[in-house]
Amino acid sequence: MFFWLFMAALMGLIMFGTLHDQTKDEKDHVQPIYETLGATLLQFHNAVVYGYESTVRLNPAAAAGYWGDGGGLVPLISVENNTYTDGKKEPGDPANVFKAPILSFMPFTFKPTGSNGTRSYLFCLSKINETPLSCNSGAEALRYIVTYREIPPRYDGADKYLALRALSNATDGSRQIGLLVKADSPLTVPAGGGIYHQPKGSNYYIQTSGSEPTTANYIPNYIICNAPPKNSQTGSDSIGHYLNNGTKKYLIAMTLVQGGKEHNENFQDTGCTPLSGSE
Repeated sequence: MFFWLFMAALMGLIMFGTLHDQTKDEKDHVQPIYETLGATLLQFHNAVVYGYESTVRLNPAAAAGYWGDGGGLVPLISVENNTYTDGKKEPGDPANVFKAPILSFMPFTFKPTGSNGTRSYLFCLSKINETPLSCNSGAEALRYIVTYREIPPRYDGADKYLALRALSNATDGSRQIGLLVKADSPLTVPAGGGIYHQPKGSNYYIQTSGSEPTTANYIPNYIICNAPPKNSQTGSDSIGHYLNNGTKKYLIAMTLVQGGKEHNENFQDTGCTPLSGSE
């Protein structure tokens, strides 16, 4: 009799443990994932910014030779197939002088395995209309470093506010990294001001915990139109295409590394709108 009571109690414990695992709240299994995604993306983005600044300071001629006079999108580094790559480059282009310095700032604990699709680019745009301008155009060129990655599909349906809290916890409340979101209407600057160094007319912003569309960091439309999901994709296959048609969601970080020196300066964004047809 004692034996059967013992077995019944044991089976009850096993069933309770299994049921508990299956009915855990989202915060028990989704929050750690978003904290990891946010922390690793921020580490990657910071390493890219430090590597860029180091290269421009110590080897400006090589940097200018690499990005040339075309403006627009300049690959810095990406992760594909668990390996660091240069990003998309045309045959005959100068060697990527940013990749090695970026890797020297990458934390020892950062591993490309599990970070596939993490990508960083330098965008050189005009402060007149946020369209491509040579990176060599001095003060007239705005230089943005943008890093992003797709949210794994199994997690992109998580509670948004839970995800935002997790990202905030992992990034010390940083406003430069968050969810890529399309605004209900293009950014406008109130008559009284109070918004500085923003692309007026932009349709996309970085959503973070506690932020509102009026206080968020907006991203120039050209960036969302042209940021590729893979080395082999450009143009209509930009991240904006997949965001607009609802098939993919992204984490994104952005740093303005040149331009916007005037305190009250904003920039007029008359750039493109990403295509949003079917995949």
